[in-house]
Amino acid sequence: MALTLTLKTGDDFYADDHRLVVQEILSDTHFRISGGDRIWDIVDDRATEVIEDVFLSAGANPQIGTARVVIEAPRAVLILRGENYRRGKR
Repeated sequence: MALTLTLKTGDDFYADDHRLVVQEILSDTHFRISGGDRIWDIVDDRATEVIEDVFLSAGANPQIGTARVVIEAPRAVLILRGENYRRGKR
């Protein structure tokens, strides 16, 4: 089962210790994510591997100005929203 986060431009989340940031929302089902020095286009019709065994795709999103980030990863990968990671809730 996938985990879905609804995020705005500039919001971030962590997959283990890898920070991923929503850079730009292009449409309801197309946005850009950055991590380190890489940028990926995320869309709804395919999953993109951004970290080993961590795949992202875009979910249908009724809220204007947000991205619905669908995350598929092994259960061993800790996924946290940026504010939780920075508060030390690891």
